[in-house]
Amino acid sequence: MKEEKLRYAILKELSEGNENPTNDLLSDIVTLDDIVKQARFLEEEGYTCGTDISENVIWYGELTKRAKNNLEENYNWSEAYNLSKKLGKWIVFFAEG
Repeated sequence: MKEEKLRYAILKELSEGNENPTNDLLSDIVTLDDIVKQARFLEEEGYTCGTDISENVIWYGELTKRAKNNLEENYNWSEAYNLSKKLGKWIVFFAEG
């Protein structure tokens, strides 16, 4: 479940205009490798278009319609994500199943 939440967090940040959410998402339980893996997944599965990953540096592409639909379908995570972001408690959002 952590992977799904990390994907959601990346898409949410991109949809809110954060062009490079990598540093904002790093934490004690979310590593750069985790973010790179999920950024690759999002590009390969058609959630983003134009993402480029090189030497653990990510240049995020545009959100696709599939990504926007995913954000709408997982709207229930939005409130939890926004609250955890405000409180700076990423562990709660990512650790819970």
